[in-house]
Amino acid sequence: MQIFRIGPIILFAASAMAGEVVSIAAGNGHSVALKKDGSVWTWGSNVYGQMGIGTNDTQAHPIPTRVNEF
Repeated sequence: MQIFRIGPIILFAASAMAGEVVSIAAGNGHSVALKKDGSVWTWGSNVYGQMGIGTNDTQAHPIPTRVNEF
């Protein structure tokens, strides 16, 4: 996996997701991707729980994590 940092937003290129991402949104320090299969993946800062993964913490999350619930 290659990870590219541009300011606070992390962009990624992963062979497992290549060609499968249909939309990407970015917040202040976190990003979200929608894949063709309807799954949602998020990475970046999660201080306020903005990644939607059910927790909040001060650790960076550079690897995309699947959002299981909305």
